[in-house]
Amino acid sequence: MAVSRGRPTVFPKPEAGGADAPDSALRFTVPLAEGSSRPSQAVDMSWWSRPLLAGAFGAALRNDLSSPDTYCTSVAVTIRLAELRRFWRFLDDTGEQVAIVEDVGPDLIDRYEAWLVATGGGGPIHRRHLLARPIALLRRIEEDHPGRLRPDLLDRLTYLSLEPLVRSVPRDAYDNATTEALRAAAHKQVREAAARITPEGELPAVPEGLHPSVADRYARVLEEIDCRGWLPGTDPVFDSLRQRAIHWSGRRFRWDELHGRFHLDVVDVTAFIILLALGTGMEIECLAQLKADCLKNPRKGSVEIEYCKRRARGAEWKRMRVADRGSSSPGGLIRLAQRLSARARRHKGSSLLWGHACVFGLVATPTNMTLAARYFVRRHNLTGEDGAPLRLQLARLRKNHKAEWYVKTGGQLEHFAVGHTVEVAANHYADIPALRHLHEQTVADALQEALDDALAPRIVPPDEEAVIRADPACAALPGVAPEQAIAFLDGAQDLWLAGCSGFYSSPFGIEGTACPTPFWGCLECSNAVITASNLPALLAFKAFMVAQRELLTAPDWSAKFGRAYRRITEQILPAFPDGVVSEAQVRCDARDDLLYLPPEAQAR
Repeated sequence: MAVSRGRPTVFPKPEAGGADAPDSALRFTVPLAEGSSRPSQAVDMSWWSRPLLAGAFGAALRNDLSSPDTYCTSVAVTIRLAELRRFWRFLDDTGEQVAIVEDVGPDLIDRYEAWLVATGGGGPIHRRHLLARPIALLRRIEEDHPGRLRPDLLDRLTYLSLEPLVRSVPRDAYDNATTEALRAAAHKQVREAAARITPEGELPAVPEGLHPSVADRYARVLEEIDCRGWLPGTDPVFDSLRQRAIHWSGRRFRWDELHGRFHLDVVDVTAFIILLALGTGMEIECLAQLKADCLKNPRKGSVEIEYCKRRARGAEWKRMRVADRGSSSPGGLIRLAQRLSARARRHKGSSLLWGHACVFGLVATPTNMTLAARYFVRRHNLTGEDGAPLRLQLARLRKNHKAEWYVKTGGQLEHFAVGHTVEVAANHYADIPALRHLHEQTVADALQEALDDALAPRIVPPDEEAVIRADPACAALPGVAPEQAIAFLDGAQDLWLAGCSGFYSSPFGIEGTACPTPFWGCLECSNAVITASNLPALLAFKAFMVAQRELLTAPDWSAKFGRAYRRITEQILPAFPDGVVSEAQVRCDARDDLLYLPPEAQAR
């Protein structure tokens, strides 16, 4: 059977600007930021239903991702496209009669939110993210084409959800032991990298003791890596070294071992980022995208780090002043990274700081920090509180820095809030479990201080007593008239431990009746006035309380005498000069009558 010769098939070219055009509203490419694994990412929405509606949203998505100064990554494109796809799934599943963007009304957004709730669209925070995508693109459509959307829809675009805002649970900081282990491991890794990598312009030395044939091929591999920047494991030069080494010595040279003498690896980069996160509190995504020339304006042991924060729309580029006083300071770490990554950056042609080698070649910056963190934990055998391998979340390191800074600033939010508002600082960085004990202790201390102030006796030191005796009219003794001040100071109303300005108006009893409390209750009474003449009795009572420690159990002694002992030793005695206290101690030792105590002092 004869077969006729066919002709080549020719397909018609799509019209410019049509749905099948390479750069249309339904098919377009998004330029990615420097450091990504590829320069751009393709987006194909041509197979979506409702092509006219998809074209309007696609054009808005393209313009949003491609707008100037937008830092776009492959992950960001994928996430935004998936969020918009969820909206399309709602339209298809519910059979909404929406064909063009002009058909979109406020009730459609509300039905989408109700559909997310009914179909398990995640928690309230995740639903807000899903709602934000179509709403943001509708806002973009209105910006690009004013008047295109329905007037009643514009009011609905001013807010995201009908549900009240639910506060997210902030990440907690790592405990002190884990933080110190991370810091020690990171410093160790950085030191190893600095000792391992040969400075640019020099070749690493060939290991001693190799067979001449192996040494020759080892030197050839080093020259190739220095010249080309990266050598794949399948390259004939490397394969020749591997075969010779196995033949003559049975030794196997690993790919990462050879490249590690020229470049950083992903674990080295992770160690640098851990130390910088703990030292500066900068966001991990900002640290990962630092440029090689990020250090600006050095001044007297400090320097500014210039970085890009993608989330800060309209003010992405920021600066932070940090210490620059040695290799362990943030400034010194960045300078060391600049030196160690110089060769990789030159071969890669990248301006980003973290140029390093991986199995796929030279890369400008780590693209998967979660995986890099796992490699770091595995290499240094780090474990958590439960003894299991540490689940390292690099974003939590910012909380550790903030917690340390919170303690240094004493919880003063106006000084603690650096890089964000006071509200964000309070809700997301101060109110975390790692600082709960500090807050509880602060509340306890404040309550104790308020109680001590409310119950503290009036102490009249000698210099103030001399002023009152010289001019009784200026006396400020509670419950004591100026004309009675001299007699009061002379002991006319003295009890055993203090002078009482209102024995029949005690805050512990009924007005007009005698004070019902034990004699040491004077130490907690607002009517009490303590002068130097009361010190011998106070010192005698203090000696008695010390002796009682041998007769009572610790809980019983603390319950009976603890507050009185602290009041005398921490508040009253320090208010008098040392010489006055010493003189009172001599008087106390010389008088036996001061050792008499009422029965309630000895009752158990």
